[in-house]
Amino acid sequence: MLPSTVLSSSGVSVADIRLQDLGHSLDRVRATVTTLSSHASRLTGHSGADHASEWIRQQLLDLDLGVVRQETLHVTIPVEAGGQSRLRLLEDGVDLTVYGLWPNGPRTTTTGPDGLTGQLVYLGKGEYEEFDGHRLDGAIALMEFESWDHWLRAASLGARAIVFIAPDETTYRQTLDKSTLEPVDIPRFWIGAEEGRRLRRRLMSPGEELAIRLDSRMDWRRRPAWNLWVEIPGSDSLLAAERIIVQAYYDGVAATPSLAPSAESASSAAALLEVARHLRDSPPERTVLLLFTGAHFQAMSGVVDFLDRHARTAPYYAKRMSEPLPTDLFISLDLSTKTDQIGIWNNTYDFGLKRFFVPFGRRFTRYAEEVSPDLQRDPERALVNGISPIRGMDWSTFVPDGVSVDSEVALDVGLPSLAFVTIHDARFPVNTPLDTPDRVRYEHLDSQSQFLSRLLSQAFADTALFTGLEDFRPVLKDQLRTHRVRVRSFPRRSETPDRMIPEAVVFINGGTHKGVDYGRVILTDEEGQATIPGLYIGGNAISAFG
Repeated sequence: MLPSTVLSSSGVSVADIRLQDLGHSLDRVRATVTTLSSHASRLTGHSGADHASEWIRQQLLDLDLGVVRQETLHVTIPVEAGGQSRLRLLEDGVDLTVYGLWPNGPRTTTTGPDGLTGQLVYLGKGEYEEFDGHRLDGAIALMEFESWDHWLRAASLGARAIVFIAPDETTYRQTLDKSTLEPVDIPRFWIGAEEGRRLRRRLMSPGEELAIRLDSRMDWRRRPAWNLWVEIPGSDSLLAAERIIVQAYYDGVAATPSLAPSAESASSAAALLEVARHLRDSPPERTVLLLFTGAHFQAMSGVVDFLDRHARTAPYYAKRMSEPLPTDLFISLDLSTKTDQIGIWNNTYDFGLKRFFVPFGRRFTRYAEEVSPDLQRDPERALVNGISPIRGMDWSTFVPDGVSVDSEVALDVGLPSLAFVTIHDARFPVNTPLDTPDRVRYEHLDSQSQFLSRLLSQAFADTALFTGLEDFRPVLKDQLRTHRVRVRSFPRRSETPDRMIPEAVVFINGGTHKGVDYGRVILTDEEGQATIPGLYIGGNAISAFG
């Protein structure tokens, strides 16, 4: 477990680190990632996300770029009581810390007030031959985390709960199999490697039995998240009328809601702070809005909220915006650190739209050629044109298993949008509790940050950036909708469902991708109503649990 306060190598609390005091860019990106991942969890609604928002706001204030705006939205997330759960060895009277895994659909990892008691049985990786000689009915299974979805085999044979031993290394692919969309009442837990291996050794000793009790409480809670933004007025009298938004998210995620340091996921925010510093020293010709969004991993709710307030194009939603911000281009950053190569992408595999973005790919390729020599970078390696790749390749060639970027949402409300994404990196640590600062390649992040700062400055200054583009308006349509639902139950002697269900869990199945949950969970208000923003046109399967 990470402590709530972490010290840097100099012995200074990361909460006290101010980027303005650091002269080298490598030190700054390292400080940002270390600070943002210093709490046990940066999942929205947890202390790490709250701290990250406030810390980033302070860094923006230090840069003195303009008024720093903070806007609040709310999302529903699973919260583990006390930030951890307990495994008690009944005969020894010893308590061990475990962490509940992500809910099965709406069903959280909760054992009830009396806990859950049973014999602990070691099942390895859950292969059927490892079940031989074990009575699983009523037992609690101890398994290796690197076991895919084999916990379901144990559950089908009567296991009441699963405890996974933390591995030395794992990937997001293993996390995908540790929960289901069905409300299966099988609590699942993560135990640290040292404690888990000690239990494994005891259970593998002849005649050894361990009776344990698990105590856990996890509830769906409505918690705040924040978007932070600052606008830098353009310095050119003509170009200043054009607004470009550059966005990065700052929250994190893991299969264990209470244990989500999310160091790799802090990369984009670290880079955007470096872009902000560069723009302070070299003011942009165009108006630039720097946007740090929360709740990225909750169906990109942060950017949905920002667009709802400021940049919708559908007439119904446009007239309801609180502060319209006409936007000529939306750019999102989605960086990681296993390589230092960046790709530019137009947020869609639709070949019908690709031709509209081809000029952007060519222009940013030219900017890369202009800025790379000063950084001693090979422009062909520093930036790959993912909009119109060479030699018949496509975007999937560069980002194994894809990536979910916030600019996709901007495109889906009708805004011309681009994404700058670290390529040739599958982002394996994402969504795992092992995504810690010591595994980050800071030199790669620093290289990307400095390159992007100069690349974007070239774009902000280019008078021909938008020249000769086809008209996007006929092809880019606002496809997002806000739905309102009411949850009611049937009275005992009536056929009319008219009993309001407050605090009901409204569940929308949308699947997950590298930690980004495209589904949504929303709690109803005291009148049994819920508002669901950011849904796409078409069918959405919605269920509710009271």
